[in-house]
Amino acid sequence: MQLLADLPPPTRKLVIVEDEAILALDLERFLRSAGYDVRGVAADAESAVSLVEHEKPDLVLMDIHLQGPQDGVATALELRQRFGVPVVYLTAHGDPRTIDRARSTEPMGYLLKPFKKPDLENVVNIALARRHLEQTLRRREAMLQATLSSVGDGILTADAGQAVTWLNPAAAQLLGSDAQALLHRKLGDVLEVNEGAAAIEDAIDQAMHNGTVPFTAALSLAKGTRSVVGSAAGLTDGHDAFGVVVTLRDLTELLEARRRLEFSERLAAIGTLAASVAHEVNNPLLVNLANLHLALVDLPPGASELKELLQEAHAAGNRIATIVRELKSFAAPNRERSAPVDVRSCIMAALRFTRGQWRDRLSVVLQLEDVGAVQLAPVRFEQVLVNLIINAVQATRGLPSPVLTLRTFTSPRGEVVVTVEDSGPGVPPEFRTRIFDAFFTTKPAGVGTGLGLAVSSRIIEEAGGHLELAEGSGAKFVITLPCAPVPATMRDRPIAWVGEGAPDWPGLHTFTGTEPKLVDQLTALEPGVVVLAAGRGQAIGYFDAACVLLSEVAEPGVVCLKAPPSYAAVRALAAEAAV
Repeated sequence: MQLLADLPPPTRKLVIVEDEAILALDLERFLRSAGYDVRGVAADAESAVSLVEHEKPDLVLMDIHLQGPQDGVATALELRQRFGVPVVYLTAHGDPRTIDRARSTEPMGYLLKPFKKPDLENVVNIALARRHLEQTLRRREAMLQATLSSVGDGILTADAGQAVTWLNPAAAQLLGSDAQALLHRKLGDVLEVNEGAAAIEDAIDQAMHNGTVPFTAALSLAKGTRSVVGSAAGLTDGHDAFGVVVTLRDLTELLEARRRLEFSERLAAIGTLAASVAHEVNNPLLVNLANLHLALVDLPPGASELKELLQEAHAAGNRIATIVRELKSFAAPNRERSAPVDVRSCIMAALRFTRGQWRDRLSVVLQLEDVGAVQLAPVRFEQVLVNLIINAVQATRGLPSPVLTLRTFTSPRGEVVVTVEDSGPGVPPEFRTRIFDAFFTTKPAGVGTGLGLAVSSRIIEEAGGHLELAEGSGAKFVITLPCAPVPATMRDRPIAWVGEGAPDWPGLHTFTGTEPKLVDQLTALEPGVVVLAAGRGQAIGYFDAACVLLSEVAEPGVVCLKAPPSYAAVRALAAEAAV
């Protein structure tokens, strides 16, 4: 099989290095008469090196004993290292020490004087043929190495003991390590397999006896899990297996693109379905919402319990309308207006919307640093936060003293970062790469659709950011968004103080007295931020407001703010983007 174009036919250029002039002349005459191209004769090391450098012969006939300080063995070593020219020794020195020194230079032959000329001709012919063969093999090896190094698939070779002997740059890049650091390590250690370890081991074992065997696997690497397909091919010399070649093709991006395509197709189907039923759903829903609104307006004083029930029904109706609208928006372009929004006000709004979910179930801790505004539709951002908060509530259900922590800060690159972390069990490792896939859910049937995180991720990506799952004590989601070019215009929401010891803050509403009196006062208050004195958590739930507890110890259903609070910190919580 030809791997290269045929090399030129072997030439027969020779150089003779012999310090006995008569013998050198006799050798030159004989070799020329035998058809060899003798390019010159040298008697010492210096002239031999100069002659070889100029003539570039195919073979040098070298006498070990030469004139001058450098003998033939040292000269042959220099010629091989500098010019790659092989030698055949012609010498009267046959002692073991001299032969050992000569053998270290890897000669093509060794003839002891006196020798017969036919023997010399045979040695020269064999040496030239061997030189031509070695040159062909070297060029083929160089061609193969260049080819394998340039392909995009990862390729590794291993010996019979499965120790890595070579790998191309694509394999080193895929495995995330320097090639030298992977050499001589076991294939099983180099290929840290997350899924499909048995498939790779079986493929390698079978390849040693049955040729090429394909496999699929998931590699656990420093840059995350990578889905690969590959094959193992055994290396044999015709009789015995001496190694294996493993090829790896990274399909992670291709599979991700396929999942996104499937996601888009499903969303388009859902959008079509939602559009067809939206009209049928919205008409009776609007009638119910209108009737509930009239009932709330005409409700007689003192019917607080009935009012609360009607308010919950009205909120549930609005939630149904939102669900239908969201389903339509999944497949349709986002038509909501993007604007600079304040992150903290969206967080407080999301907490208000989900208060019924987390109230009396978990404690909410806020660590909200001053961050810049971000550019996206406020409703969409709140939708993302609501999804993450509800997921945290569901993940921590039944656990003792669960805590939800929301944090904002500015990254070293100047981006706005929001983290939503719960104290639940976290996401199992086998699901971490799939949680953002459409329709993937670990919740029981009927509890979730598997769209929340997929849609949330798309909303953040459309705003130029990204949503990811990070390492944390439980499930920790990190939202990263670029700062908006123009700061949002803000307006202040009212602040109220419940209980004794109210500070002297401008515009502060103070409420004291027994719980029934507090309830009447608070229900009349415009929705805003209510700052509760420590121990007054029982007032939560009677009004549409986010609640802050002045304490370092979390209580169920209360957002914590370290006491004593500063006016600036509370005012930041009370800020809301102007419409």
